[in-house]
Amino acid sequence: RPPGRMTPRLAAIMSALLLAGLSGCASLPPPDGLMNQAQMAIQSAQSAQAQDYDPVGLGFARDRFQQALDAMRDHKYEQAGRYADEARADADLARVKSQLAAVRAQIQSKTEANESLRHQIEQAESAATAAPPAPAADAGTTVDGDMPAPPESMLGPAPAGSVDASQNPGGPR
Repeated sequence: RPPGRMTPRLAAIMSALLLAGLSGCASLPPPDGLMNQAQMAIQSAQSAQAQDYDPVGLGFARDRFQQALDAMRDHKYEQAGRYADEARADADLARVKSQLAAVRAQIQSKTEANESLRHQIEQAESAATAAPPAPAADAGTTVDGDMPAPPESMLGPAPAGSVDASQNPGGPR
């Protein structure tokens, strides 16, 4: 046998391997699992309001999924699998970005509420230091600078003809 020439046995083995490899590509099963994962990821992104918070990312995912559907229709299963996987990744990214944006919006809202409360506290503190102290509650009122009067006197008005104590300092006669 001359150098560089194949033996019939080696040529048969190489041909068999080549045919097996080509037939393996042709019999690739449809990527149903990847397609389902991509579709669920897109639905999850929509539930996370990606259409509001990351419409571009969601659009990428939808476009890739449509490309995967087109490849499936044309029986290009390997290509469909790649597109479906990219659609899933784009949808997952859009979902996470949407969740992040929603959390940031909540943080902003809480920050604004805290700032409003701080402002109210500062106003209350400055009003308290500027105002004179209020009289103590329940101190009662005094009669002629004497003792405090009871909150509700059980005594009625003085009877007619009686002498007022202030008019007779020596007491009754």
